[in-house]
Amino acid sequence: MAPKRKYDVITIGSAVRDIFLWLKDDDVIIFDNPSGEATRRELLALEYKAKVNAERSALAFGGGAQNCAITFGRLGFKVASVVSLGCDDTAEAIANNMSHEGLSLDLVSHHSTRHTGFSVIIEAGEEREHVIIAEQGANGLLSFPSARSGVTSTDWYYATSLTGGNWPKTLEKIAGFVKSKKINWAWNPGSDQLDAGFGFLGRFLKHCAVFQVNRDEALGLLRGEDSQTEDNIGLLLTSLLHWGPKMAIITDGQDGAYYADKQKMLHISADKNLVVKESTGAGDAFGSGFVAGLLMTKMANVPYALETAMHNAESVLGAIGAQAGILRLDELKQVLRKKKHKIRKI
Repeated sequence: MAPKRKYDVITIGSAVRDIFLWLKDDDVIIFDNPSGEATRRELLALEYKAKVNAERSALAFGGGAQNCAITFGRLGFKVASVVSLGCDDTAEAIANNMSHEGLSLDLVSHHSTRHTGFSVIIEAGEEREHVIIAEQGANGLLSFPSARSGVTSTDWYYATSLTGGNWPKTLEKIAGFVKSKKINWAWNPGSDQLDAGFGFLGRFLKHCAVFQVNRDEALGLLRGEDSQTEDNIGLLLTSLLHWGPKMAIITDGQDGAYYADKQKMLHISADKNLVVKESTGAGDAFGSGFVAGLLMTKMANVPYALETAMHNAESVLGAIGAQAGILRLDELKQVLRKKKHKIRKI
């Protein structure tokens, strides 16, 4: 019998302080991109050389690795995060937040040469969407701590956006341990990884249990290989699976999300009546919720995992910041009893 592993999940990626600014509709113009780029459909404009007053502001914690770790922790799993922080007050606040959530700090690194990363999030428009201006800070020094005790003693790795010059080596190390230690790997890549395209990423995808992107990201990746790729969800899912992950997920905003493996394709609806307060962290909440659902059912119930994912994401959408709405186990059980999303085969 294999020895019990130290963690259920290790998340890998960023941890930041988020600064939210809500702008008046009169101060912002949101318009369709005149260039017609499929992956940059809308643009936001402010008056150049002007001072713009925010209607209100808020502070929160964010970053993909931290957001996802809190989902797993609140749902009862043992979690550590591979994140890189500075040696400043923000780093202390993030570490205290992680400890408060019951997360291990054993795989956190601190760097005296960089401040802790932060993001300024501009909230504007009727759809409650945002633009994120990220200053990576110490996140740019993230590297995979191969020699740290416990870093391979886990059932799952959950990798989010990776920044800085070390991210290709980090992926190499993750893939190596996934193979040698029989660890499941879920991956929701960031912009640096997506920009590298399938030419670079393809060799890693065959090691992934779960690969998640949004619809624009899927289209951008596939059009990087074939500029004539159609925006057809069945084709996009099939093409992602072709590169090797066991399960592929494409999130699609108010149109829900799509799932595929070699046997089936599914669509889960979103709540059209949901009142969205703020959308930061919804993708992290969905992806980590999905993997949590797989863990809860020992990989045996994909529809349950999709329900868990959608409820977690919608709860985050109904709160301010990426973490305030993340569900606890008792809250998840309650919403699962009250409401079901429509899941259908496609």
